[in-house]
Amino acid sequence: MGVTLGKVWISAHVSLDGIISRVYTRHIPNTSNMSKHDRYGLQDLQADFPNDDACLEYLYDTLHSRACSCGGSYARLKGRKKFQCSKCRHQIAPMAGTIFEKSTTPLTLWFHAILFFSNAKSGVTSKQMQRELNVTYKSAYR
Repeated sequence: MGVTLGKVWISAHVSLDGIISRVYTRHIPNTSNMSKHDRYGLQDLQADFPNDDACLEYLYDTLHSRACSCGGSYARLKGRKKFQCSKCRHQIAPMAGTIFEKSTTPLTLWFHAILFFSNAKSGVTSKQMQRELNVTYKSAYR
């Protein structure tokens, strides 16, 4: 996963720009003039993304449109992490093709890790991630 100033890439065609921009919705480039309301911290993240369902909805809205080409609209399938068209029944998995695919780690924890990593001045070690997120070293390393 390569990190640049404004982007954290998930894969070749999908980036976390949407999530990072959500994290920095109130970001002002001149940090010397930042007030307390301009910062985005853990409490803001927990308010915006209180559970995995909110994270999944945000991922879907960031990567896909609610309208289907057949004229129907996509809605979340109960009990699954997929969205299905009301007319043609085409299904979309918003986590497919991203770093979240096939991960058993909750999305709220992923978003917390992204916030922690993006707020770090100079990189984050696996041990720091392990302590901050309360996960195993193996999970933090990945």
